[in-house]
Amino acid sequence: MASYASNVKAEITRWQSQGMIDGETALRLTRDIEARRSKGISFGGVIGALAAILLAAAILLFVAANWEAFPRLVRVTLLFLLIAAGYLGGAVTKLRGAPVWGESLYMIAAASFGASIALIGQMYHLSGDEVQAIAIWAAGTAFAAAMLRSPILTVGSVMLAAYWMVSTSNGVWTSTLPSAWFLPAALVLWLLSFWTGSPYGRVLVLLSLLLYGTLIALDQQDSVSAPLVMAIVSSAVFAFAVFRLQLAERVARLGAVLPVLGLFGFLLSMALLQLMRIEQLGTAFLLAVLVFAGIIAALLAGGRESRRLRRLAYAGFTAELIYLYAVYLGTMLDTASFFLASGLVLAIIAVVIRRFEKRFSRDVERPADQDAVVTGAKP
Repeated sequence: MASYASNVKAEITRWQSQGMIDGETALRLTRDIEARRSKGISFGGVIGALAAILLAAAILLFVAANWEAFPRLVRVTLLFLLIAAGYLGGAVTKLRGAPVWGESLYMIAAASFGASIALIGQMYHLSGDEVQAIAIWAAGTAFAAAMLRSPILTVGSVMLAAYWMVSTSNGVWTSTLPSAWFLPAALVLWLLSFWTGSPYGRVLVLLSLLLYGTLIALDQQDSVSAPLVMAIVSSAVFAFAVFRLQLAERVARLGAVLPVLGLFGFLLSMALLQLMRIEQLGTAFLLAVLVFAGIIAALLAGGRESRRLRRLAYAGFTAELIYLYAVYLGTMLDTASFFLASGLVLAIIAVVIRRFEKRFSRDVERPADQDAVVTGAKP
């Protein structure tokens, strides 16, 4: 977030020096950037979160190691005190102007809640399994996030829900479909992320939906329905984010991240399709053409405004070339030709990236009056 804020502030300074905005507007924009920057994740925030995780783990390990030494009533009381201390202490700390440490205490409380489910269930011999416990943990964390309007608890609830979804399929490489109840749960978590102001939670919801589709595709390898739906939806999300920018921002509030996620979903779904049709040479090359066409279309539509999108597109382009060579061309070439083919592949990648970067740099550096002349509008 720091580099983003610095770049935007530099652009504001340039706009003011060129007379595009006045001093008051520049000051208001700079203050808004500083306010938004303060809400981001800083290095201190990351250290605080890691410290909270380690502290929670130490407390829970101590309780578990001495579990039999405590009377039953003391055990339950101690667990509830840990939860209450985390949530109440975090709320008080945030009210006193220390949001990072407040959110860290929330994490300790959420971790204590998860441990309490397992320990109390073991102590009273309650029926249930690990999957149900994870579902209760995720629901409780989401409820706490809604009550406290905590972004970090929202992220934690999404991660727990995704873990529960994977657990319902008994892992990635098994033949059990993930639970369909994850879809309404994802919708609830998506709405929760707006209430708590957690854009990272929305990003994780979208990524978990891609994981959901991936698990279905791996289970139903004879059918291409799941990756096709993923490719169509991802393409629609990308087009919506690029060509309906203002509406997309009102709906998702993810800025330049949404088209990147759309392109990532498209590349992931095409990779699944290629793995499913690896034995069919003609279909594989057709899919490769679609991948290259999609990458070029994404670069032309949104590459100029997003460096992250360009990097993802270049990575996808490189991975596709390597895949084609390793799977198909590699079997046709002897060892002596390997270096020649590899050099040609790298040269193609370098030329394509260089041409796109030159195009984007010319577009960015083009003055406003030249743009007006090219488009036929008045400067």
